[in-house]
Amino acid sequence: MKTCLYALGLLVAGQLWAGIPATPLMTLYKFNGAIDIPYYTVESFQRSGPSSPAGTLSQGSSLIPCLVIRKGHPLTDSDGTPFVGFKVVVNARRATPASTDVFKRAFASRRSMVVSNHHCSSDVRFVLDVRNLYTLDKPPFFDPPLGGKGRSRVEGNSRLDQIVHTFHNSSLCEGADRSLVERRQALDRAWQRFIKGNPGHWSRTALDRARDLDYTMRTAMFEGHLGRGCNAYGTCERDIVALSIRNRALESCLSHQGCRSPGDFQGVASKVSQYNIWDEYLTQISGLTACFLRDDLGSARFTSTGRDSPRAGYYDKLRRIYQQNTADVQRILFGTDRDLAEIFPGVPLGKLKAVRHYYHAPAMGKCFPKDDRVEYISGAVAHKGGNFALIANQRIEVGRKVDGG
Repeated sequence: MKTCLYALGLLVAGQLWAGIPATPLMTLYKFNGAIDIPYYTVESFQRSGPSSPAGTLSQGSSLIPCLVIRKGHPLTDSDGTPFVGFKVVVNARRATPASTDVFKRAFASRRSMVVSNHHCSSDVRFVLDVRNLYTLDKPPFFDPPLGGKGRSRVEGNSRLDQIVHTFHNSSLCEGADRSLVERRQALDRAWQRFIKGNPGHWSRTALDRARDLDYTMRTAMFEGHLGRGCNAYGTCERDIVALSIRNRALESCLSHQGCRSPGDFQGVASKVSQYNIWDEYLTQISGLTACFLRDDLGSARFTSTGRDSPRAGYYDKLRRIYQQNTADVQRILFGTDRDLAEIFPGVPLGKLKAVRHYYHAPAMGKCFPKDDRVEYISGAVAHKGGNFALIANQRIEVGRKVDGG
């Protein structure tokens, strides 16, 4: 089935056309693609298609799309893919913590709005490829400002764990999440500066290992299912993710898996093509690069400082998950064969060291072949007379064929 269709007139019943849902708030997203996505003036697109960008918007920017109508038809490229006009609600390059509430309000407002069509107003000047737009309901994620240093509540930590906590409590860590874009790169720079600025407190080996532990824990926590929390399934899942990182860095160092030299746990753990949680957009909404071990975060800490946040419980969960797995992960990365045998009992050592991949459940079509088939429409236009509606980022159930397709 083609992903981009035009003139699906039968999808919209005539009696419903007077009141159709407005286009939703949509987000620019292209997995592991360039951070900046081009847009075009209406005039240049009409002349020569998507050949001369007028500018770019960063991934994670939130837009309200609309259909630019010219000569009675919406603008599309030569293949029929809609190129839509837009109004920017959140520009990812300029986003601040206040953008979170801006996003939430706009998303809720668009969801409840009813319109007669999806036509753009006459002042819309630019268009972009609808295939880069997705209806994603998670708002931008920002750590709150540092609330002052306090004593860590975690007692009996290892030296590496103490270094990781110190980094999370530093202004360097907070700075990595201050901007919405390029957070993976910002976290790397923050750790480099932290290591350079602390040569007298800890050895270089300890600092490097603490960074590797932090990256591996972040990947294991977010690559694993956060919803499983601290149950046995969850902790085992995170240990296996950490094992895959260990083996990619020690047993076979391959550049396409992020390994720059043997023992490069950081490079392996944060390779976007291998662990997609490190993708540009996903780092903007997940808390993956946040300083979630900060002493002033969490439910009790917010209350004691006179602040409150609906995200306090989220930090509590991340802290508990981290605490549950960090001892195992240190042994997996830096321990001996005996450590691996104790953490994964009953599995031959050769098989343990051969683990390179960790897969989630297969696609629905493989697991449930008798279920109704679902197709995906990245961009299409439906019409009734002179009114046009945009259908973008939608899954549809495939039913029987009717007259006209």
